[in-house]
Amino acid sequence: MSIDIFIIGGGIHGTGIAAEAASRGLKVMLCDKADLASGASSRTTSLISGGIHSLAKLELDVVRRSFHEQASLARRAPHLLRHVDFAIPIDPDTRSKTRLRASLFLYNSLRPSECKNETAFDTDNSPLKPHFRDCLTYSDCMINDSRLVISNALLARQYGAVIRPYTRVSHAERNNSDNSWRIRLADGEIITSRALVNTTGKDTNKLLQNALPSSTRCKAQLLRGDHIILPKLYPQQQGYTLQMEDKQLLYALPFRQHYTLIGSHEQVLEDDTQADDNKLTENAIEHLLGAVNHYFSEPVNRKDIVRHFWAVRSAYDDIGNTAARISYDVVLDLEAPDNHAPLINLFGGRLTTFRHSSEKAVELLKPYLGCEKNREFAQQPLPGGDIIDANLDKFIEELTFNYPWLDASYLPRYARVYGTLCHEFLNDCRSLEDLGEHFGNDLHAREIDYLIEQEWATCADDILWRRTRQGLSLDSAQHQRIDDYVKQKITQQKTA
Repeated sequence: MSIDIFIIGGGIHGTGIAAEAASRGLKVMLCDKADLASGASSRTTSLISGGIHSLAKLELDVVRRSFHEQASLARRAPHLLRHVDFAIPIDPDTRSKTRLRASLFLYNSLRPSECKNETAFDTDNSPLKPHFRDCLTYSDCMINDSRLVISNALLARQYGAVIRPYTRVSHAERNNSDNSWRIRLADGEIITSRALVNTTGKDTNKLLQNALPSSTRCKAQLLRGDHIILPKLYPQQQGYTLQMEDKQLLYALPFRQHYTLIGSHEQVLEDDTQADDNKLTENAIEHLLGAVNHYFSEPVNRKDIVRHFWAVRSAYDDIGNTAARISYDVVLDLEAPDNHAPLINLFGGRLTTFRHSSEKAVELLKPYLGCEKNREFAQQPLPGGDIIDANLDKFIEELTFNYPWLDASYLPRYARVYGTLCHEFLNDCRSLEDLGEHFGNDLHAREIDYLIEQEWATCADDILWRRTRQGLSLDSAQHQRIDDYVKQKITQQKTA
């Protein structure tokens, strides 16, 4: 197979670049050794924000770009994004109230008018300790991170891109005879591509050392970010930004209906082998629980942790920086010997600004591939995002009218996860029985069939942790039943 761009890595930047490149008429293939969004892109704090942390580093251009992209996503994917009011408890031991007020004033002055929202923070029944109830408030956004990745992959496929999760690249090398890349997949298939893009995140250094000959002097600095999920700490749907002594910011965020997410505690890794280091785990859990017990009235301990998870992300190697100071901004390293067979290695980057980074990456390849920008692409809704007036409440009312037989408790999740794509598995159903086997909560066979056939799902983890986010709602027996069903369904498809 001969293509224009081969992308290694199916996270937010890989799928974003695939969609951007395919929208310009380029032949694109994306492969990932695991599932789409299986790495850091599904293990974020889910914030789509201007970046309070970037403001603290005086990265004002990053903040401006972030707000611009926040407004863009509010239009393009209104089902995935929601506004959240935040409070920052004043802790004089970290930053004074005067300094914080000045920072928030600057933060809001960089916010474009379409991103401005009236903050309606509920101060009644505060969960904070009495001496932390003096707070400053602001508004920001959260998003379903893994669904954002899947949506970009779906959009890329609409434009003709080939998306292949669970496909490992064993080796890639430049072919000097025709100035292209020759990429060997683990199954032996050979792909010829005019350009190659590496968006493998935490695996960047390994790939450059073992499978991808490159003369780049850039290196990825790896950071591990840990999160914990606790039973709901407070009834309101709002967040808290917690200042820590090491200058990091932690967030307490509403997570689904019954939980609170605390994260992320970031630690700089000395090398790749530390990614799963148990000492780092112990340090992170102690830090996260300590933060909750420092600020909140109700004490928590290890027994309260519903789930602990972490992700390793890459940043541009900036030796000597602490986790609190390393930049979140993207670095694109272009390598093209004799102006042929270009390679882009992507370092860092943020969920919020993925589209801007994706556009920038494809623009770097424009002199080699001759791909003109699709001016309409930046405004195009993501799959499922074509909701009238971006009004999710009205869309849920429409679903109620169109599917009167459906339990009303199902509709908010269908709307927020799929947007208009939920019609794909609901349209020809006339009763709850038509949704097929019930696996628990509001998950039925009809939805799982759609995820297998249209969204590359191949196992229970793909479905429960990255596409539906129902993993916490079901027990181990239900997980196993879903896994058995998926395997059976895929076997039937192969033998049909």
